[in-house]
Parts: sequence; C-alpha cells; structure tokens
Amino acid sequence: MQEISPASEFTASCFYYYHIELLSKFAKIIGNKKDYSKYSDKAEDVKKLIVNMYKNEDGTYADRGQTSYAFALFLDLDDEPQKLAKEFADKIKDNNYYITCGIFGMFMTYETLSKYNHQNVIYKWLNKRDGNSFYSMLKDGQSVLSEHVHDWPEGSDNHAMYSSYIQWFYEGLAGINISKNSYGANEVFIKPYFEEEIDFVQCKYKSIKGDIVSNWIRNEENIVLHIEIPSNLKLCLLILDKKYKNYVKEYVVQKEDKSFVYIDISRCSGDINLRLGK
Repeated sequence: MQEISPASEFTASCFYYYHIELLSKFAKIIGNKKDYSKYSDKAEDVKKLIVNMYKNEDGTYADRGQTSYAFALFLDLDDEPQKLAKEFADKIKDNNYYITCGIFGMFMTYETLSKYNHQNVIYKWLNKRDGNSFYSMLKDGQSVLSEHVHDWPEGSDNHAMYSSYIQWFYEGLAGINISKNSYGANEVFIKPYFEEEIDFVQCKYKSIKGDIVSNWIRNEENIVLHIEIPSNLKLCLLILDKKYKNYVKEYVVQKEDKSFVYIDISRCSGDINLRLGK
C-alpha cells in the first residue's frame, strides 16, 4: 500500500462528481423533475471538467497510478473503457499482481475488473503466496485483516481496508449482481466466473426480494451450475461465455455479443440446473 493518498486532487474531484450524480439519481427516483434536471446537468458539467483537467494525452488519468485507473473506470469517465480496463489489468500484472489502490480504489478495482472481464487478475491477487499478500497475514498468525500487508507500525491491525474482496466472491465467482437500474433489487444479472483453479462455489445472497443462489461445481467432464431466484423479479439475466451457447438451447437467448450470451431467466420456475461442457 501507499503511505500517502494517491492522486488526491483527482479522487476528491471524482467523489464530488459522484455525489452530484447520486443526487440526480435520487431526484429521478422520487419524481423530482426539477432537481433531477438541475443535478444531472451539473454532474455532466463536472464530469467534462474532470476529464479536461485530468485526462492525459496518452489516454490515462491523473498520476497514471492504479487508483486513477480504478476511479476513472468506476465513474465511467472514459469513452473507451475496455481499452482503459485492459491497461489497468496489465498494470497490475506488471506489478506482480499486487494491487496498490487505497481503500476506495480497492473496492472499485474488484467491481471494474469484474465488469470488464479481467477476473483472473483479481484471482491472482487474492491467491498470491509470495511477498505482501493475504497469505502473508495468515502466515504471521493474524486472525483479522490489517490496514497494510507490509510492516508499517502506524497502520491498524484490525481494519476494513482489504475486506472488499468479499464483494468479488458474490459478484465475480458466483456472479450475483444487482443491476444499476434496479429498484429494491428487482433487476438482477448472474454472470459466474469459472476460475480454472477453483473446483466449486456455493453462494447465497439475501436480497430484499428473496434469496438468490448461484452454485457451481467442476468435475472432469463439465461444470454443473445451479441457480435459484425469487419469482417476483422484474428481470434476471444469466450471462455466460459464448462457448456455452449450445448447452442452453432450451432457454431463449435474449441477445449475444462477441463474448457472451444473455438469457432471460426471469420467469423460470423452480431451480435452474445446467451442465456446461468444458
């Protein structure tokens, strides 16, 4: 971890923009058209100003550090997010899969790399056995997470700094995600990540609409995926790698792109069980 806040002016500006954007969204939800127009216009102006001030000629942001990448991607500042996400993932790889974002950049990293399909980079970071890592904390006999994975006496020995990895267990490995457009968890998408070094995942998310379950197990021949969803959802999409398209023929593929198939399972009654060939 860095001992000082990285790109502090950029990140502070980003949070200012984020709060205005939230005001806009809240106003829209409650039907306050006047405030929605006011804050959405203000948010757009601030966003443009941030991009003009902090975007570098090479397409990076601020100090070109990991935190700057995380904030730019999380707040959708760039019009080429796939390219930016690839650069971010490569930056972490070049750093021996060591993530150096601060506490806010850390949770943004899990979400953005998952969103742009760089899941393996997250797994490599979480599973690091050498140097500064989660495993180094365990090796030192700790039973709680520290603020820093290296020896820094001013850091707390019981801190939430690194705990956002739990978010990736739900959203990444199990793939249970609440849509950004959701109200009361009524729109969900399930996009599981089948990490080759993991044999099984069992996950249940207790949403306000009911329990959402996404379990998968790997055997020699295939991956068995088990899903349970509440019956009162407005929308639930199952998103799978396109290579599995032939294994979901009994379901209606709503759309597909070059990488994924999107299956609407909103009205599927009972449990959903799929065998996906390797």
